[in-house]
Amino acid sequence: MAKFVPLSKMSKKRQKSEAKKNRVDWGNVKPISYVEKNGKAYERTKIRHWEDDYSGGSFFVA
Repeated sequence: MAKFVPLSKMSKKRQKSEAKKNRVDWGNVKPISYVEKNGKAYERTKIRHWEDDYSGGSFFVA
């Protein structure tokens, strides 16, 4: 069995390798939090739907 050597006494390369061993992977967990859309909030895009329906043609009254 190897002797215990404190981290501060190890070489920089060895310290990095030890730190890499101790790091843990997130696995299937996604650390991003998703916020649900507020139904009462004002939406700018909602009021512009009429512009999409406009064909752009001329309107003549005869």
